[in-house]
Amino acid sequence: TGLWWAPPGGGVEPGETLEQAVVREMREETQLEVQVGPLVGWTEYIQPPLHAVEFFFRVDIVSGKAQLGTDPEAKGNDWMQELRWMSPAEWSLVPPTHRHRFLDPKADWLPDFS
Repeated sequence: TGLWWAPPGGGVEPGETLEQAVVREMREETQLEVQVGPLVGWTEYIQPPLHAVEFFFRVDIVSGKAQLGTDPEAKGNDWMQELRWMSPAEWSLVPPTHRHRFLDPKADWLPDFS
């Protein structure tokens, strides 16, 4: 697959809490209204000049139907192409170079889908 898979996400706006950012990003990118649960992990990405710390939360869907939204941070570049739920078994079929490293199918935070 030529796509690069990643969970919904993005930057935190000035004055916004992490929880508010999660709710906003999920609404923008998936059209879902969610309730934010516990922090399940984090990653640090350092590729100068970028240094990002990413936080990942469990969420519960409150309302809405998952559909591909938009990414306002992309500033007009329509790079979001598909929205799909994938199990760890499906993620394992995607080469590591084509998925966010947090989506490692062997990650200890993943629920047991068997």
